[in-house]
Amino acid sequence: MSDKKDRIICMNGEMLPHENATISIGAVALKYGAQIFEGLRCYRMYDGTFNVLAMEQHVQRLFDSARIMRIKIPFTSEEIKTQIIDTLRANKLTSDSYIRLACSVGEDGPITSTSGIVVSIAAFAQGRKDFP
Repeated sequence: MSDKKDRIICMNGEMLPHENATISIGAVALKYGAQIFEGLRCYRMYDGTFNVLAMEQHVQRLFDSARIMRIKIPFTSEEIKTQIIDTLRANKLTSDSYIRLACSVGEDGPITSTSGIVVSIAAFAQGRKDFP
């Protein structure tokens, strides 16, 4: 799927249509940039399985960044990895893709807020790059 209107986003473990995957305009993530993210590459294998490149390391780095920012991610690393694969499946991707894993402070509050955490996972087709 390449059209945004057809995309499925995982937000806090729930699969939502792209247009319903929103956070408040007053969220600390928007007002102060209180968000951490990881960009992952996924390769579709010939047998139909997904190979998410260095998924373990990306998820661990997300948790390390969250700890530094004093953000408590409301899922385990295993749950996040399962949600990544579920998001790929929900989007029925048949080619190589890009995954955006983000953790945002969704609460409307001061810059010091660390509650109302929103974990979002988006996946969309993105082919391999050609290098000279």
